[in-house]
Amino acid sequence: MLAETERFTGLARGVGVFGTLELVKGRCVGFTFGGQPTLIVFPGGTAVHGRGRNLVVSVGDVELRLGDHFEAGSRENGSRALSNFGDLDRQTPARCRSAKALPVEEFAKQP
Repeated sequence: MLAETERFTGLARGVGVFGTLELVKGRCVGFTFGGQPTLIVFPGGTAVHGRGRNLVVSVGDVELRLGDHFEAGSRENGSRALSNFGDLDRQTPARCRSAKALPVEEFAKQP
């Protein structure tokens, strides 16, 4: 799971995104965005419990599990290469480094 170390405080336009939480490339947390597997860069303070199919991601008071449908906001209108997120590309498992990523905030779980 990728998370920013500092809260974003700059000016940004908001874009709504939604999807189903899944493993990208069998190893990293993400979703399908614009028809391609995309890694989620979670906001700072996000916690992860468990692993594999028992993975739980806690974003504020929202708990997400693989297969959960979510809606969220992003300050980007498209995914970008991991190299655009500081050293996250070096922290990411090798098999996931070629995937694009999207910073996502303000999660809500959909029924």
